[in-house]
Amino acid sequence: MTEGRALPLIFNFTLPLLLGNLLQQTYSLVDAAIVGKFLGINALASVGASTSVIFLILGFCNGCCGGFGIPVAQKFGARDYITMRRYVAVSLQLAAVMSVVLAVVTSICCADILRMMRTPDNIFTGAYYYLLVTFIGVPCTFFIICCPALYVLWVIARRRSGFCSFPPS
Repeated sequence: MTEGRALPLIFNFTLPLLLGNLLQQTYSLVDAAIVGKFLGINALASVGASTSVIFLILGFCNGCCGGFGIPVAQKFGARDYITMRRYVAVSLQLAAVMSVVLAVVTSICCADILRMMRTPDNIFTGAYYYLLVTFIGVPCTFFIICCPALYVLWVIARRRSGFCSFPPS
């Protein structure tokens, strides 16, 4: 990544990010079309009223998991696999604790969040239940975002330090 022409390297690095954002936008568009067609305008408005809060929570999850990956990647680059494995374990423990705390706090404050956003009464109940289900699923979101990258680094470190072989024998 540090050798060669900069533009192709940067393009190859950002292409997966751009494709991921494109897929996310496509998902949002299809979701809105399905909700609007089959559940009605109030359900669509409920989802729309909740979207900014959901993106805030998902952004927080992404930021935490990205932050957890920095010291892990540094130790991986330094070939300090023992410390890296400790960082992976601590990152997963922190992600588990933070996700449960975040899920509980946001679930309890769900109605207050919607009131602060001045959600109209006719869509309040739908937005409340939509947000509540999303907030309850925050631990799964942390798991989906954090675990794959940390797991891959952990397996590579175990293989390189001689603790396991792949494929298993």
